[in-house]
Amino acid sequence: MRVLFDPELYYQRNKVETVFSVLKRKFGESLKARKYRLQVKEIKIKVIPYNLSRLRKGISVLIVIEEFYKAHPF
Repeated sequence: MRVLFDPELYYQRNKVETVFSVLKRKFGESLKARKYRLQVKEIKIKVIPYNLSRLRKGISVLIVIEEFYKAHPF
Protein backbone atom coordinates (compact mmCIF):
# COMPACT_ATOMS: atom_id res chain seq x y z
CA MET A 1 0.00 0.00 0.00
CA ARG A 2 2.87 2.35 0.72
CA VAL A 3 4.13 1.88 -2.86
CA LEU A 4 0.76 2.80 -4.38
CA PHE A 5 0.14 5.83 -2.12
CA ASP A 6 0.17 9.09 -4.09
CA PRO A 7 0.60 12.12 -1.79
CA GLU A 8 -0.42 14.60 -4.49
CA LEU A 9 -3.69 12.77 -5.11
CA TYR A 10 -4.33 12.58 -1.37
CA TYR A 11 -3.78 16.34 -1.08
CA GLN A 12 -6.46 16.87 -3.74
CA ARG A 13 -8.88 14.80 -1.66
CA ASN A 14 -8.18 17.05 1.32
CA LYS A 15 -9.18 20.12 -0.72
CA VAL A 16 -12.39 18.45 -1.89
CA GLU A 17 -13.34 17.45 1.66
CA THR A 18 -12.72 21.04 2.82
CA VAL A 19 -14.96 22.47 0.09
CA PHE A 20 -17.76 20.02 0.89
CA SER A 21 -17.47 21.00 4.54
CA VAL A 22 -17.77 24.70 3.66
CA LEU A 23 -20.77 24.04 1.42
CA LYS A 24 -22.52 22.10 4.18
CA ARG A 25 -21.85 24.82 6.76
CA LYS A 26 -23.05 27.62 4.49
CA PHE A 27 -26.02 25.98 2.78
CA GLY A 28 -27.05 23.11 5.04
CA GLU A 29 -26.43 19.38 5.00
CA SER A 30 -29.73 18.16 3.64
CA LEU A 31 -31.44 18.38 0.27
CA LYS A 32 -35.13 19.03 -0.13
CA ALA A 33 -35.47 17.35 -3.53
CA ARG A 34 -36.39 13.68 -3.61
CA LYS A 35 -35.55 12.76 -7.19
CA TYR A 36 -31.90 12.30 -8.11
CA ARG A 37 -32.07 14.69 -11.08
CA LEU A 38 -33.53 17.43 -8.90
CA GLN A 39 -30.97 16.77 -6.16
CA VAL A 40 -28.20 17.38 -8.69
CA LYS A 41 -29.84 20.66 -9.68
CA GLU A 42 -30.21 21.69 -6.05
CA ILE A 43 -26.53 21.07 -5.39
CA LYS A 44 -25.56 23.03 -8.50
CA ILE A 45 -27.68 25.93 -7.25
CA LYS A 46 -25.77 25.82 -3.96
CA VAL A 47 -22.41 25.67 -5.73
CA ILE A 48 -23.04 28.77 -7.87
CA PRO A 49 -23.03 31.27 -4.95
CA TYR A 50 -20.01 29.50 -3.47
CA ASN A 51 -18.08 29.88 -6.72
CA LEU A 52 -19.14 33.53 -7.04
CA SER A 53 -17.95 34.28 -3.52
CA ARG A 54 -14.59 32.65 -4.30
CA LEU A 55 -14.24 34.68 -7.50
CA ARG A 56 -15.06 37.88 -5.64
CA LYS A 57 -12.22 37.15 -3.22
CA GLY A 58 -9.83 36.67 -6.14
CA ILE A 59 -9.45 32.93 -5.65
CA SER A 60 -9.69 31.17 -8.99
CA VAL A 61 -10.68 27.70 -7.76
CA LEU A 62 -14.08 26.73 -9.08
CA ILE A 63 -16.05 23.67 -8.11
CA VAL A 64 -17.14 21.57 -11.03
CA ILE A 65 -19.88 19.39 -9.65
CA GLU A 66 -20.29 17.42 -12.90
CA GLU A 67 -17.10 15.44 -12.25
CA PHE A 68 -18.41 14.36 -8.87
CA TYR A 69 -21.63 13.03 -10.32
CA LYS A 70 -19.98 11.17 -13.20
CA ALA A 71 -18.64 8.75 -10.60
CA HIS A 72 -22.10 8.08 -9.14
CA PRO A 73 -23.25 4.46 -9.63
CA PHE A 74 -26.81 5.39 -10.68
